Amino acid sequence: MTPPAPCVASRSSCDAILPPAGGGGKHSADVAQYRKNPVFLERCLARRLAAPDLKPLDTLLSIQKNDSSHRAQSHAIPPVPSPYRTDELPDDLAGKVRPATRPPTALVIGAGVAGTSVAERLAARGWQITVIDEAPGPGHGASGNKAGVFRPLPSLDDNRLARITRAGFLYGLRHFEALAAAGHPVRWSQCGVLHLGRDARQEGKMRAVVDAHQPPEDYLRFVTKDEATTICGWPVETGGWWFPSGGWIQPPSLCAANLAAGGAAITTRFDTKLDRLERIGAEWVAFAPDDTEIARAAVAILANGVGIRALPLAAALPVRPARGQVSHLPATPGSAPKVVVCRLGYVSPEVDGMRCAGATFIADDDGTELRVEEHRENLAKLDFILPGYAAPYDPAHLEGRVGFRPASPDRLPMIGAVPAVAQTEKTTPLADIPRQPGLYAVSGFGARGLVWASLAGELLASQINGDPLPLESELVDAMDPARYLLKPPRPSAGSEE
Repeated sequence: MTPPAPCVASRSSCDAILPPAGGGGKHSADVAQYRKNPVFLERCLARRLAAPDLKPLDTLLSIQKNDSSHRAQSHAIPPVPSPYRTDELPDDLAGKVRPATRPPTALVIGAGVAGTSVAERLAARGWQITVIDEAPGPGHGASGNKAGVFRPLPSLDDNRLARITRAGFLYGLRHFEALAAAGHPVRWSQCGVLHLGRDARQEGKMRAVVDAHQPPEDYLRFVTKDEATTICGWPVETGGWWFPSGGWIQPPSLCAANLAAGGAAITTRFDTKLDRLERIGAEWVAFAPDDTEIARAAVAILANGVGIRALPLAAALPVRPARGQVSHLPATPGSAPKVVVCRLGYVSPEVDGMRCAGATFIADDDGTELRVEEHRENLAKLDFILPGYAAPYDPAHLEGRVGFRPASPDRLPMIGAVPAVAQTEKTTPLADIPRQPGLYAVSGFGARGLVWASLAGELLASQINGDPLPLESELVDAMDPARYLLKPPRPSAGSEE
């Protein structure tokens, strides 16, 4: 249903599918923009992918053929063989593929934005999925907030975080469009996101990013303090980045839309607590605390947020829980700000008579209660974003919500096959690290789950199904869960807001 993700490919990859410069034609403007601005070549690729004279699959195959990073395929995660091809092949068919007698199956542990995104992408490929979650429905836990921020995070050097969030943002936009076209709209608003500089020095760096990369204005542009004040309808202290295509998303609606899009291919088991996973024969079997079997499948995907820490099979993954409290502020429709505004925190527009402000980020704190001191911290952040805005609110009388984000030490998510060892030689190639057969993880989203989730679902489904990947190998390797065995993680620096 969803188009292929934007491929963050090399210059040689784009040269293989784009017309030559100066050749004229309807794509010549795209080519000129690409050659002037290779950092944002995904936009050119997205337009070419939609062109009637070029099939998307042919484009992706061209990219894979011409990109040496793809030829290396250092991620080297093979597709899972079907356990259902049990008949003996006649001698004259030896070595040939035999159609599966029934669809491949997968268990997805967790019904948040990570788990439902993977489930929907596998269902679109013909898999039968069982989603297991102890909550009463989709979008609880870290995916249960009223409104979350959806925007990328650029950098001057276009580092891995910038490239992956850009790809995730662009893919997410098309995924939401595809869900809506299929009759499963996500509740979100493309109101725009204003990211203000912390101070004059950072404001200058933000301007430099835009000057260096010259992104399309509908993706990102720099705005001055006066322009930022006009955009958000409240006086601000600095200028910064304006993402016109960004906005806020209600995460539970994305989870529900993903499950609905999967249709009959997705079976849900809510109010069901997972006690353990066991590999029995060629299948993973999920057991409840009373030792009864919940479900079984050839593949299991761990997408249960901080709950992944309770599974011994995932002990090698350095997922760290981070408590986050969001404050809910009473708001009237049409009141400022009408856009999302960020500055070491964020504040949303009015949604159902309230706006979200926050959020705190406290590692290794498992308290579930609302805390006045964290409301106070959120109001201090709000005053830093919009000076004087927090004055009417009393932290002792605010509502809010507490969630627990699965954070990673390097701020990048963990997407891929789960390692089968707890340690290895540091010189071991990533592809040579042993993996648990048919066991995958999608975790470590931290505070950026909404920009990661849709692309993560497509990436992991592509790996499992043996399809061309939507990202180049360097970025796939950067998110491989086994990467920490080669480079031990450093302590987290704290807040990701």
